[in-house]
Amino acid sequence: MMKKTRLLFFGLAILSLSLTAQNSKQWSIQGSFEEQESLPTSLSLAAFSFPSESFEAIDNIKVNTNGQFQWSAPFQTANLYQLKIGGQAIRLAVDTAETIQLTIIRDGDQWKPSIKGSKGTKMLYEFPKKLREREAFYFGDLKKEMETAMKEKDQATLAKIQEQVGQLFPKFVADLQSMLNDLGSSTAVYGALDYIDPNKGQAMIEQTILRMQAEKPHIPVTKSLVERLAKMKGIPIGAAAPSFTGTSLDGTAVSLADYKGKYLYIDFWASWCLACRAENPKLVKLYNRYQSAQFDMLGIGIKDKEASWKAAIAKDELPWTQLNDQDNGIGSDYFVMSLPQNVLLDPEGKILYRNMGTEELAEVLKGLFK
Repeated sequence: MMKKTRLLFFGLAILSLSLTAQNSKQWSIQGSFEEQESLPTSLSLAAFSFPSESFEAIDNIKVNTNGQFQWSAPFQTANLYQLKIGGQAIRLAVDTAETIQLTIIRDGDQWKPSIKGSKGTKMLYEFPKKLREREAFYFGDLKKEMETAMKEKDQATLAKIQEQVGQLFPKFVADLQSMLNDLGSSTAVYGALDYIDPNKGQAMIEQTILRMQAEKPHIPVTKSLVERLAKMKGIPIGAAAPSFTGTSLDGTAVSLADYKGKYLYIDFWASWCLACRAENPKLVKLYNRYQSAQFDMLGIGIKDKEASWKAAIAKDELPWTQLNDQDNGIGSDYFVMSLPQNVLLDPEGKILYRNMGTEELAEVLKGLFK
């Protein structure tokens, strides 16, 4: 019995030493401002928190007169952090005990970081760049052709371009899936998924989140992503559409409840979205044909500058009510991550269809209203 007790004590001692060693591992930030003028006196460091899904301040880092700063703490768990310089935030993806080296350069009225020593942070910043490169590779030339066709109101060419986009899209999605796989279970995944439209890439989003859940289930980022996945699945076809209230073009308060008893087509769009603008003439024709006590349309401008939004409504001669969702409050409830998107609701406010093309919408309306 004594021998077993000694072995148990010895094992606990080893475990205690192991945990002490693990907790003694540090992650740190070492940085400097390249220019010495108008230096901030301190930087705010914030950590990603769940369930608030926000960044909460954890410390202030002093900047010396030479523009240098440093900070360190025991590495507890992988997480996202924000280093705030005034109103500007530099995001850090910390996956392990590491030293992050920052050189901060002034570019006009902005601070731009050069970051070394953090693989997760490097992936966090590289992902959107790689995504833009892939988009340009597959759709760059088509975008230029679409701009020309829109100016000339060439519907035949626009239809042809949309067909070409449809043929290229599966290849683009395959590249995107590979890019997500390359992130592994880094906290950089959280930022990368902000660029993926859940209505068009739900399978790859779910696969990525399940990988995070299997490999890093207890970190705040994973818990937030699992919650996001649950919400995404929580408004399937047949579910009640999230309620909202917004301000229309003329300043009137408009809510989803105002349309109860009607079939309602909600169009999420923006003045800068060429694909949205290309669909507008077709939507106007459908609206003029079917608008009634039983059917209506509602436009919601997503993250659009008010002047550009109003100009686009006037130029495209959109006759239905428009709301400007500048802070993306409505869009986020409907998981609008890219444009164009839409939903068709039944008279009870339940989702009948999601992301219909105008041709499909025309067929559905024809069936509903003979």
